[in-house]
Amino acid sequence: MITDYYKIPFGGQLLIWSSRVALYWSCSATPNKYDIINTAYSKVGIKNGSLLLKPFIGILKNKKKFKVQPLCKRYLNETEIKLINCIECNKFYSNKNDYFIREWKLDDEKEKFEFYARKIASNFKIANLNTNIQKSKKHFERIEIKKENIRTLH
Repeated sequence: MITDYYKIPFGGQLLIWSSRVALYWSCSATPNKYDIINTAYSKVGIKNGSLLLKPFIGILKNKKKFKVQPLCKRYLNETEIKLINCIECNKFYSNKNDYFIREWKLDDEKEKFEFYARKIASNFKIANLNTNIQKSKKHFERIEIKKENIRTLH
């Protein structure tokens, strides 16, 4: 099963897009990546989105198991799905971060991670942004891999 970026709820799309921008775009460009993130978040009613996202992504970006893809990738990887699930989980259950802390080896930054995850999640909840990819069955797409007979000439 592959998760298609275009078929997940908008809140999940915004989170993945802004995380990819925060990690891969330039600070020295005009407008810089934080201005672009702030503009996108302000469109949904969240002020200073980059101030929410920057410390949260900052904790995760150097972790070995945290791999966010570049902007041009259509299908989400495991890390990106877990990132969306982390925010969804923190929208309703503030004490369910043990899985993510173990997964990304965040024992030393546990309190900071939980604080910033809750902060983003509460802003997403207030803005009524849907990040529940579990209930949205349409985001799964089965891709059939066809085996072709390859004929080689010797």
